[in-house]
Amino acid sequence: MKNAMQKDFWREIKHTKSRFFSIMILVALSVAFLSGLKATAPDMKHTGDDYLDSLHLADIQVLSTLGLTDEDIAALRAQDKIEDAEGEYVIDAFASSDSLDAVVKVLSLTDRGISDVLLREGRMPERADECVVEENMLSLMSISIGDTITLTPGDDLSDALAQDTYTVVGTVRSPVYLAVERGTSTLGSGTVKAYLYLPREAFTLDYYTAAYVRVSGAAEMTAFYDEYDDYIDDVIDSLEDFSDARAILRHDELVDEATEKLDDAQKELDDAKAEADKELGDARKELADARKELDDGWKEYDDGKQELADSRTKLDDAKAELEDGEQEYADGVKKYDQAVRDYEKGQKDYADGVKDYEKGAQQLADGESELEAGKEKLDEGQKQLDTLGNTVAGALQNDPNYAGVTGGTIIDELGRGDENTAAATDAALDKMRAQLEGGIAQAQQGLAKIDAGIEECDEVLAQIDAALEQLSTLPDSEEVAAKRAELVQQRAKPAAQRSALVQQRGEVSAQLSELQSQLAALSTVSSGSIAANKQQLDQGRADYESGKQQLSAGYRDLRDGKKELDKAKKELDEAPQKLADAKQELADARKELDDGWKEYYDGEEKYADGEKELADAYRELTDGEKDYREGLREYEDGKAEADEKIADAEEKIADARRKVADIESCEWYLFSRSYNPGYTGYGQDAERMANLASVFPVIFFLVAALVCLTTMTRMVEEQRVQIGSLKAMGYSGLAISRKYLLYGLLPSLTGGVFGLVIGYILFPKMIFTAYQIMYQMPNIELRAYGGISAYSLLAAVACTTLATLWACLATLRETPASLMRPRTPKAGKRVFLEYIKPLWRKMSFTHKVTARNLFRYQKRFWMTVIGIGGCTALIIAGFGMRSSLLFTMSRQYDDLFHYSAQVTLSSNVLPEERQAVEDFLAGDSRVVNDVPCTASSATVITSSYSTTAYVEVMEADEIGKVIDLLDCKTGEPITMEDTGVYIDQKLSELLKVSVGDTFFLDGDARGDVTVAGIYEHYTGHFIYMTPSYYEQALHADSEPNAYLMNFTSDDTDTCNAIFEKLLSMNGVVTTSRMRDTQDTYMHSMERVDFVVVIIILAAAALAMVVLFNLSNINITERQRELATIKLLGFYDGEVSAYVYRENIVLTLFGILLGCFMGHWLHIYLVRSTEIDLMMFGRQTAPSAYVYAAILTALFSLLVNVLAHFRMKKIDMVESLKSAE
Repeated sequence: MKNAMQKDFWREIKHTKSRFFSIMILVALSVAFLSGLKATAPDMKHTGDDYLDSLHLADIQVLSTLGLTDEDIAALRAQDKIEDAEGEYVIDAFASSDSLDAVVKVLSLTDRGISDVLLREGRMPERADECVVEENMLSLMSISIGDTITLTPGDDLSDALAQDTYTVVGTVRSPVYLAVERGTSTLGSGTVKAYLYLPREAFTLDYYTAAYVRVSGAAEMTAFYDEYDDYIDDVIDSLEDFSDARAILRHDELVDEATEKLDDAQKELDDAKAEADKELGDARKELADARKELDDGWKEYDDGKQELADSRTKLDDAKAELEDGEQEYADGVKKYDQAVRDYEKGQKDYADGVKDYEKGAQQLADGESELEAGKEKLDEGQKQLDTLGNTVAGALQNDPNYAGVTGGTIIDELGRGDENTAAATDAALDKMRAQLEGGIAQAQQGLAKIDAGIEECDEVLAQIDAALEQLSTLPDSEEVAAKRAELVQQRAKPAAQRSALVQQRGEVSAQLSELQSQLAALSTVSSGSIAANKQQLDQGRADYESGKQQLSAGYRDLRDGKKELDKAKKELDEAPQKLADAKQELADARKELDDGWKEYYDGEEKYADGEKELADAYRELTDGEKDYREGLREYEDGKAEADEKIADAEEKIADARRKVADIESCEWYLFSRSYNPGYTGYGQDAERMANLASVFPVIFFLVAALVCLTTMTRMVEEQRVQIGSLKAMGYSGLAISRKYLLYGLLPSLTGGVFGLVIGYILFPKMIFTAYQIMYQMPNIELRAYGGISAYSLLAAVACTTLATLWACLATLRETPASLMRPRTPKAGKRVFLEYIKPLWRKMSFTHKVTARNLFRYQKRFWMTVIGIGGCTALIIAGFGMRSSLLFTMSRQYDDLFHYSAQVTLSSNVLPEERQAVEDFLAGDSRVVNDVPCTASSATVITSSYSTTAYVEVMEADEIGKVIDLLDCKTGEPITMEDTGVYIDQKLSELLKVSVGDTFFLDGDARGDVTVAGIYEHYTGHFIYMTPSYYEQALHADSEPNAYLMNFTSDDTDTCNAIFEKLLSMNGVVTTSRMRDTQDTYMHSMERVDFVVVIIILAAAALAMVVLFNLSNINITERQRELATIKLLGFYDGEVSAYVYRENIVLTLFGILLGCFMGHWLHIYLVRSTEIDLMMFGRQTAPSAYVYAAILTALFSLLVNVLAHFRMKKIDMVESLKSAE
C-alpha cells in the first residue's frame, strides 16, 4: 500500500506538472526576492569593510586650525585605544596639462600604511618628482602614464611643494574617496575634479595639515554598523580633553614664536630708519645750494627773455598789420576782379532777360488763344448738355413732379447727385429709347412692305416684258401691234408704282437711319453720364477761370520783369566809372604795403641776434637744471625706496601683529568616517537596501502565500472523492495527508533552494553593479547567511504546507460516504444583478451565465481578485517609488529652491573684505540678486531624537527671492515672523514636534527655540529664522557669513567664471552651485532607481505567475463544466470566450482593488525606506496606476491565450465520466 501511495504521488505530479511548477516558480521568485534583497545590504557592508580594512582606512581624521606637529602625532600615538597615527599633507592645487587646468586634491603617501592606496596601473613613486593619480584623472586631463603635470598650490600654501612639475608613474584608488564626488575647494570654480598622491619629501611644510588615526580593535568590527560607529564615537569623546590641551599648547607656541620674530624685525627696522634719515639729510643740503644758483641764473634769463619778448611782440604786431593790409589789398583786388566779372555777367544777363521777356510775352499770347478755344468747346458742350436736358425735361412733362421744370434745372440737380431726379431721368431715357426702338421697328416694317410692293411690281413688269418679248418674235400685224400697245399701256402703271415705292423707300430708310443714330446716341446716355458730363463741364469752366487768372498773373509778372530789366540797364550804364575809381585805390594801397615790409625785415634781423644770445644762456641753465634734477631724482628715488621698504616692513609687521592678535584659540577637530561623504553615502545606500528588504519582500510573500493557499486548497477539494475512497479503505488521516503535504513541500523546498541560489548571486550582483558606477569599490563579496536562508525556506514551506495541512484537516473531518459523493452544489439563487431588471433583461444569455458564475462562487471570485490586486499593488508601489524619487529632486530644486549658488565667507572676515564681496555681487551684471544670510550647522535636540541641521538666518522680506516656504499641509506660502523658527516636515516628524512646540538648538549659539511653522522640504534639514528672533532667542548677533545668489544663467561656464572671481577675493572660503548639489542627489537617486526597477520587474514576474496559476486552477476546477458546454456544441473560441469574460471582469476588479492597495502600500514603503536626511514624495503618480493597469491587463491577456490552448485539449469523455 505504501508503494501504491508513492506511485500515486509521482503520478499526481506528472499529471499536474503546470500546477507543480507554478508553485515551485512562485516560491523560487519569492525566496530569491527575499533572500537577494536581504543579503544585498550585509554583502555591501562586508565588501566595503573588507576593502577599507585592506587599505587600512583611518578610523579618525584629525584637523587643526593651526596645523599639526610631530609632537602632536607622537602624543596621539600615546593615547589609550590608539593603535597608530600618522601626520598627512593635504592641500588644494591647480593641475595643468597641455589640454586642461583643473583643481585637484594633493595628498601625501603614507609611511605607516594608514589610508593606503591601491595601485591599479604602473608603479608607485620612487622619487620626489613622481606622483600617482586616480584613474579618472588620465582621461580628465588627456594624459598618460609617463606624462608630466604642473601643480600650482593656492596663495596661502604657495610654497607647500618643493617643485611644480611631476611625472605620472601610476594610477591608484584611495579609500578616502569612495564616491565620485571629490569635494570643494577655495581655488578656481570651487569644485575639486580629482586627487593625486606625492611622496612625503615633495612637501616643504613645517606642519601637517591632517592626521590619520587607527583605533585599536576597530578592524575586528564591521564598518557601516552602529557597533563600529558607537565604538569610534566613544574613542573620539575620550580624546576631547587631550585635543583641547594640545590645541592650547599649539596656540601658545605659535603666538610666542611669532611675537619673538616680530620684536627682532622691529629692532632691525628702527636701525635702518635712523641710518636712512642721516644720508638723506646730507643730500638735501647739497640740492638746496644748487637750487639757489639756478634760480639766480633763471632770473637774469627771464629778464632778457622779457625784453626779447617785447621786441617780438612789436615785430609781430607790425607783421600782423602788414598781413592785414596784404589781406585787405588781396580782398580789394578780388572785389575789383569780381566787379568786372559782375559787369560782364550783368550785360549778358540783361540780354538774356530781354529774350526771356519777349518769349514770355509770346507764351502769354498763345495761352490766351488756347483759353478762347477752350471756352468755345465749353460753350459747345454746354449747348449739347442743354439740348439733352431740354429733351429729358420734355420727356418728364407728363410727370407731375417735373411739370414745368426746365432742362437746365434737371441738369443742375443731376450734377448735384439728386437721386430722385436721377431715377426719373433714367426712366425718361428708357422711355425715349423704347419709343425710338418702336419707331425703328415701324420703319423696318414699312421698309419690308415697300420691298414687297417693289417685288410685286418687278414681277408684273417681268411678265409684261416677257409678253412683249414673245410679241417681238411674231410677225408684225395689227393685232400684234394692238396687243403690244395694250401691254405697253399696262406696263406704265406698275412702273410708276415701282418708282413711287423706291422713292418712298429712300425716305423711310432716311428716317430709320435717323432713329437708329438717335438710339445709338441715347444708348450711352444715363443720369450718371449726364451728371458726369455736367461735373466735367463745371470742372472745365473752373479750369478756364483758373487759366484766365494765371494768364492775368503772367501779364503782371511780365510787366514786373520789364521794370527790372530797365533798372539793370541803368546800373550797367554807371558801372564803367566805378570800376576805374576802384583800380586807382588799389594801386595806392600796394605802394604803402611795400614800404611797411621793408621796415619789418630790418627789425627781424635785430631780433635774431638777441634770440641767439638768449639761447646760449638757456643752454647753460638747462644743463644746470638737468644736473639738479638728476641729483633730485637720485635723492627722491633713494628716499622713496627707503620709505617704501620701511612702509612695507612696517605693514608686514603690523599685519603680522594683527594676525598674531587675531589668532583664535586653536581648535582640533576629530572626525569619524561618518564625516567622509563617500563612506556615509555608501552606508546610507546599504541602509536603503535594508529598508527595502524589510518591507517589499514581505508584501511579495503575502501575495505568494495567498496564491499557494488557493492552489493547495483547491487541489485537496478536487480530490475529495479519492480521499474518501482511501479513508473508506482504512488509510489513516496522516497517510492520506502525507501525499498532499509532500506535494506542497517538494516544490517549496526545490523552489526555495533554487531561489536562494538566485537570490544570493543575482540580486546583490545586479544591484551592486549599479552602485559601482558611483563608488570606487571592488566586486561584491557574495555570502550565504544561515538566518536569511532558514527564514526564507521556512516562509516558503509555510506558504504551502500549512495551507495544505489546513485543507486536509478540514476535508478529513467528513465521513468517507460524504467525501465519495461530489460536493452538493450550492442551491441556486438570484445574484444581485437579477434584481436590476432593466439591466438583466438587456443582458445576453452568455453574459447572464458569466454574472452568475462570478457572484455565486464568491470564494473563487475574491481569491482571484485579491491575487490580481496584490500583484497590481506591487507594481504600483514599484512605479510609485520611482516617481517619488524623481519628484523629490524636481520639486526641491526646480520649485522650492530658486537660487543658483551660495558663497560662504570665513569666520574672521574683515569689514572691507565683506564690502568688496558685496560690491562685486552688486556690480556684476550676471548676478540678478543676492540675499545675505547667517549660515551655520547645529545640533537639534528633543527628548526623543537629535540630529544635525543647517541654520540660515535672513530677513523675512528677502527669503522669498531664493526660497519658497510653503506650508507642508496647505501648500500656502509662509511669511516668516519674529515669533519662532521654521523647520522642514521631515525634521518635525523626527523630532516629534509641531507648531508651538520647542526644542533645543546647539550650534554657534545655544538655546530653546519655538516652532513657528513647518514647511515643505525634501533634502537635508534646514532651520530658518529672522535676525530679530535669532538675537531674541539665542542672545547672539547674526552677522551674515554667506550669500545666496541668483545668476542670469545656471550653466557651468557662467557659475565657474563668477566663482573664480569670488574665490580670488580675501575672506571667501567656499562656493557651491545648486545644480551640482542636485546632480549629486540625482546620482544617488539613480542608484536607488535601479533597485526600484529590479523590484518592478520582480513584481511583474510574480504577477505573471500568479495570474497563470489562478487561471490554471480555474480551468482545472471547471473542466467538467467546460466539457459539458463543448458537448453542447460550443466551438473552441466560444468556450474560450466563456472563460475570458469571467477573467476580464476578475482582472478589472483586481486592478481596481490593486489601485487602492497600491496607493497605501506605496505610502507605507515611502515612509519605511526614507532616510533621516531625505523625505520622498508621498503622492502616487497617476502614471503608476496606468502602467500597473496596462501590465496587469497584458499579463491577463497572455494568460488567456495560454488558457485557450489548454481548453482546446480538454477530453470531453474523460471529463464527463461519473464522479461516482
